[in-house]
Amino acid sequence: MADVAVASLCVACATQPPYWPSYLCGGCFARLRGDLATVAWAHGWLGATMLTLGTAWKPGTIHRAGGSRPPFEVQLHDTRQDIHAAVTRWARRIGEQHQPAVPGPADWSVQTLGRWMQRYTQWCSDQPWCADLMADLAELRTAAAALSPWQRARRDMPFPCPRCNWLSLSLYTGSDGITCRNRSCGAPMTWADYEKRVTDWYETYLRRERDAAAA
Repeated sequence: MADVAVASLCVACATQPPYWPSYLCGGCFARLRGDLATVAWAHGWLGATMLTLGTAWKPGTIHRAGGSRPPFEVQLHDTRQDIHAAVTRWARRIGEQHQPAVPGPADWSVQTLGRWMQRYTQWCSDQPWCADLMADLAELRTAAAALSPWQRARRDMPFPCPRCNWLSLSLYTGSDGITCRNRSCGAPMTWADYEKRVTDWYETYLRRERDAAAA
């Protein structure tokens, strides 16, 4: 286990207190798990896109040594390689620094490594380098989505927007935060902000219920 976190704020968002002994707040811990799953999935998504020649592929814009041109967008391949390298590097770090040391999975494919790393996300959040892991995952997710955007699923949140008070907050796949769908508002919220507002509302509700029962 890592030493007790001395930072008064989450090392990722720097807005909320971390959960002892973690260096992350609850919202950022959720984002860590989400980005890890998204990056592992995006590796396969890019691979499938490489096999489908669409309008996005423009002959003559791809060059390799000797003038050869592979039948896919080279950036897709390179980003997949970046994902594999980063996930492998972080998995090795987890295995070596965990006490006791833990062996990695027998299959070192990105999908298998992603599932294996999910088992240690709580341990990762207790390490001072967890913000670096989150930054790497966010960069890879953004790069993959920019090359081959996937259709974003929308999850509506059961809490009104703090700016316009509409029940219009949504979480989109591949997004770092929550966005208000009200076109006249469009307020963004981090996971940490949303979690704090929900917690504050719930505590106020419970306090009112206790006061009403005691009256």
